Amino acid sequence: MEMVRTFLPQISLLVLVAVIAVVMPTLYPISAEICQRFASVNYVEMIAAITATSFAAAISPLSTGGAIIMSSYSSAQETTTGEMNKMFYTLFLLSVGNVCVNVLMSALGVFSLGGLF
Repeated sequence: MEMVRTFLPQISLLVLVAVIAVVMPTLYPISAEICQRFASVNYVEMIAAITATSFAAAISPLSTGGAIIMSSYSSAQETTTGEMNKMFYTLFLLSVGNVCVNVLMSALGVFSLGGLF
């Protein structure tokens, strides 16, 4: 894991680009349409939830960010299949946990930003 810490700035930048280039341009226009159809949905709250959840899910090994983390780690040092499986499992559970926390925060109204908008 020491080598992953070495590559962390580069990995973070690639995850940021993946989230900004794919998730946000796809879901922001859709969220505007959802807010028009359902009057009870707040646009700012939905955008905040999409942004937070997309970054939370970005470390999943099923996403670009998680795949970059795993490939950087395996190319930086010799790893066994067991180590890679453990890393996959850990990243996947962290991602699922992060998304669940964001769903809970959304249900509690945290993304309404205190009614500022």
